[in-house]
Amino acid sequence: MEFEWDEAKDRANRAKHGIGFEEAARVFLAAHVTVAARPGPDGEARWKVLGPLKRGMIAAVIHTDRQGRIRIISARPAKRRERRIYYGTDSPGQT
Repeated sequence: MEFEWDEAKDRANRAKHGIGFEEAARVFLAAHVTVAARPGPDGEARWKVLGPLKRGMIAAVIHTDRQGRIRIISARPAKRRERRIYYGTDSPGQT
Protein backbone atom coordinates (compact mmCIF):
# COMPACT_ATOMS: atom_id res chain seq x y z
CA MET A 1 0.00 0.00 0.00
CA GLU A 2 1.39 3.38 -0.99
CA PHE A 3 0.32 6.68 0.55
CA GLU A 4 0.75 10.31 -0.40
CA TRP A 5 -0.39 13.65 0.96
CA ASP A 6 0.25 17.35 0.78
CA GLU A 7 2.79 18.34 3.45
CA ALA A 8 1.17 21.74 4.12
CA LYS A 9 -2.22 20.06 4.54
CA ASP A 10 -0.61 17.51 6.90
CA ARG A 11 0.72 20.32 9.13
CA ALA A 12 -2.64 22.13 9.08
CA ASN A 13 -4.50 18.90 9.89
CA ARG A 14 -2.13 18.13 12.77
CA ALA A 15 -2.71 21.63 14.20
CA LYS A 16 -6.49 21.45 13.82
CA HIS A 17 -7.22 17.79 14.73
CA GLY A 18 -4.05 16.53 16.44
CA ILE A 19 -3.55 13.74 13.89
CA GLY A 20 -0.74 13.69 11.33
CA PHE A 21 -1.19 11.88 8.04
CA GLU A 22 1.64 9.41 8.71
CA GLU A 23 -0.21 8.27 11.82
CA ALA A 24 -3.53 8.30 9.92
CA ALA A 25 -2.10 5.94 7.28
CA ARG A 26 -1.86 3.22 9.94
CA VAL A 27 -5.68 3.03 10.03
CA PHE A 28 -5.51 1.24 6.67
CA LEU A 29 -3.30 -1.49 8.17
CA ALA A 30 -5.78 -2.34 10.95
CA ALA A 31 -9.34 -3.63 10.81
CA HIS A 32 -11.31 -0.74 9.35
CA VAL A 33 -14.64 0.22 7.79
CA THR A 34 -14.82 2.14 4.49
CA VAL A 35 -17.83 4.28 3.60
CA ALA A 36 -18.44 6.74 0.76
CA ALA A 37 -17.68 10.37 1.54
CA ARG A 38 -18.80 13.56 -0.20
CA PRO A 39 -17.04 14.15 -3.51
CA GLY A 40 -14.25 16.70 -3.57
CA PRO A 41 -14.82 20.21 -4.97
CA ASP A 42 -13.79 18.98 -8.42
CA GLY A 43 -16.12 15.94 -8.24
CA GLU A 44 -13.29 13.57 -7.31
CA ALA A 45 -14.53 10.40 -5.55
CA ARG A 46 -13.61 10.35 -1.87
CA TRP A 47 -13.84 7.69 0.79
CA LYS A 48 -13.95 7.74 4.57
CA VAL A 49 -12.13 5.02 6.48
CA LEU A 50 -12.96 4.47 10.14
CA GLY A 51 -10.36 2.65 12.19
CA PRO A 52 -8.12 2.66 15.24
CA LEU A 53 -4.97 4.66 15.78
CA LYS A 54 -2.16 3.21 17.86
CA ARG A 55 -3.14 5.46 20.78
CA GLY A 56 -6.58 3.80 20.98
CA MET A 57 -8.62 6.52 19.29
CA ILE A 58 -10.97 5.71 16.41
CA ALA A 59 -10.20 8.05 13.53
CA ALA A 60 -12.04 9.12 10.39
CA VAL A 61 -9.63 9.39 7.47
CA ILE A 62 -10.82 10.96 4.20
CA HIS A 63 -8.90 9.86 1.13
CA THR A 64 -9.03 9.38 -2.60
CA ASP A 65 -7.27 7.01 -4.98
CA ARG A 66 -4.64 8.57 -7.23
CA GLN A 67 -2.97 6.24 -9.72
CA GLY A 68 -3.04 3.32 -7.29
CA ARG A 69 -1.86 5.34 -4.29
CA ILE A 70 -3.97 6.38 -1.33
CA ARG A 71 -3.96 10.18 -1.08
CA ILE A 72 -4.92 11.25 2.43
CA ILE A 73 -6.95 14.44 2.46
CA SER A 74 -8.04 14.75 6.09
CA ALA A 75 -7.93 12.87 9.40
CA ARG A 76 -9.77 13.59 12.63
CA PRO A 77 -11.15 11.83 15.69
CA ALA A 78 -14.29 9.91 14.71
CA LYS A 79 -17.63 11.38 15.74
CA ARG A 80 -19.96 9.35 17.98
CA ARG A 81 -22.01 7.98 15.08
CA GLU A 82 -18.86 7.05 13.16
CA ARG A 83 -17.60 5.13 16.20
CA ARG A 84 -20.92 3.26 16.33
CA ILE A 85 -20.55 2.39 12.64
CA TYR A 86 -17.00 1.16 13.27
CA TYR A 87 -18.09 -1.01 16.20
CA GLY A 88 -21.04 -2.36 14.20
CA THR A 89 -23.83 -0.87 16.30
CA ASP A 90 -25.00 1.46 13.52
CA SER A 91 -24.88 1.29 9.74
CA PRO A 92 -23.90 4.00 7.25
CA GLY A 93 -27.41 4.00 5.73
CA GLN A 94 -29.31 4.60 8.99
CA THR A 95 -30.46 8.07 10.02
